[in-house]
Amino acid sequence: MVTLVVGKDKDKKSFIVHKNVLCEASLFFKAVCKPEWMKDKTSYIIMPEDEAEVALAKPWGLFAKLYVIGQKYQMPRLQNAAIDAILYHHRSWHFQAGILPWVYENTNQGDNLRKLVFRNARKETDTEHFAFFGDFFCREFLFDMAYASAQKQPR
Repeated sequence: MVTLVVGKDKDKKSFIVHKNVLCEASLFFKAVCKPEWMKDKTSYIIMPEDEAEVALAKPWGLFAKLYVIGQKYQMPRLQNAAIDAILYHHRSWHFQAGILPWVYENTNQGDNLRKLVFRNARKETDTEHFAFFGDFFCREFLFDMAYASAQKQPR
């Protein structure tokens, strides 16, 4: 067993996880769990930069966070499962514009989650949404919108 200590200060939480399951799912944790990396031979992995709260309050946020955690810790099956969950449930959820800055901040250009979020935002965003949710639209998203619009224009 391994104890993951996630977050810092008052937001810190501990999770006890089976070491073999963790190592099987992630190359990152497989490397971290090697004896030479375990601090003082304790079974603690300290992760102060990660958030103990997994959800961004809505289902889109939960699965987006899982995707980014999978990316960070080299867990492609978790990334795929998160995308699959978003695709499976997206018809019953309204897209949350508030997730845009977080996704753009935590993914790279061309990333599958960013593409999915962009596609959904573009499909569901009209002039009224732009006026109401304007503060949520980060610079990179607006550039992507302008670029996509320019691609649609006849030459």
